Amino acid sequence: MTDQFSRNFRGSKHQQLIQSLLDKLKQRGYIIHYSFFPKQQRFGYTDKNPQFYFPFLITFEDGEQWVIQSTTTYPRERMNGYQWNAFHIKQIDPNIKKAYVIYPDAAREDQVKSCIRYHQDIENKAIISALDGVISFADLYFLVEEKAFERFGVGARKDRQGKAFEKLLVDILEHPANLEIWNGEGDKDLGFNYPWFKKIISIYGAKAKEKLSFIEATDEIPDLPPKAGQRRGGKPKTDILVRLIFDSAPAETFTISSKRTSSDWVAIHQYSADTYIDVLGIAEDELKSALLELERVGAPTMIAPIYQQYITEQLPNYYERLAKWAYAGIGGEGDPATQMAEYFTIYKNETKELEISHLDDYIARILTEVEGQLGSPFRFTYTGTRGTNIQLRGKIL
Repeated sequence: MTDQFSRNFRGSKHQQLIQSLLDKLKQRGYIIHYSFFPKQQRFGYTDKNPQFYFPFLITFEDGEQWVIQSTTTYPRERMNGYQWNAFHIKQIDPNIKKAYVIYPDAAREDQVKSCIRYHQDIENKAIISALDGVISFADLYFLVEEKAFERFGVGARKDRQGKAFEKLLVDILEHPANLEIWNGEGDKDLGFNYPWFKKIISIYGAKAKEKLSFIEATDEIPDLPPKAGQRRGGKPKTDILVRLIFDSAPAETFTISSKRTSSDWVAIHQYSADTYIDVLGIAEDELKSALLELERVGAPTMIAPIYQQYITEQLPNYYERLAKWAYAGIGGEGDPATQMAEYFTIYKNETKELEISHLDDYIARILTEVEGQLGSPFRFTYTGTRGTNIQLRGKIL
């Protein structure tokens, strides 16, 4: 295979991956249309032949459009050409607001660093640029999502981001390009966010030498069993159920709780005081009365000092059990095999990093590193009507 043929093949593969991403974004309503015309998507002034080229054009619901160029390496020699094309395309069509160059998530480290430096020069206005960024495959997803969700209020946006993140992880786990790379059959830098795929599969314990036939992943997890008098149960702690099918070993299943957040503290659990007492098996009458009082009043700072003392002195006996129930569902209602979380994936919007932990490691950190209220690793509040529940807020590590 000649170098030129190899470059063309890799370039075509990267464009196919971008197409598959745009297909999913269109299915979810993030964009209403996209077009892809390799070597043909040219723009021109009305009295001139079309001459300015970007292969992808995407259209949002409000009519705004972006153009996208793909590259598998840092395109130093071609960057001025991309700038030239982007400048004129925006002049020709005022609906085209953004122009991006997209590189693979797992490109060589030196190539990634060069792309990031150029992108930072654009962001910091250190250079004159018609390009709006040189970004990774994963960054393209989040930028499109951000644009699609801008019409929603803060609360609705956060809810949609959380559910969308679960679907993104499912897409990554099930994408055939990632399976090919894992099995040694594809270019390791040309995956569908392969670094995240590898991180998730590896922490589960699968080894690269273990060939996978396919992976099944779903974010459609049944509700917990309803309690007496309820029409439906609550949401399980499992957000994603994953099944690995190996070539020469039994299939294995594991569960993931996923969080995408900009907050350190988020609501993680909400039940009546009686349910806390029953599930945790609390025996101390003083602690029972303190939890019932906390539920009635609604805030730990408002209950009498004697109740604060009961919680501070006696609840630590139940911290580990409470943390496993609150974060993973363990000990509560539901199927342990499918509805209780074994692994935690955390994506923080500020760092743009995906962190993955096993349940035991995550809970150990919660119990040793987090300082909440009344000496606990939690914060206590309520939602809805005071006197009906205790809501726990937990820290996302």
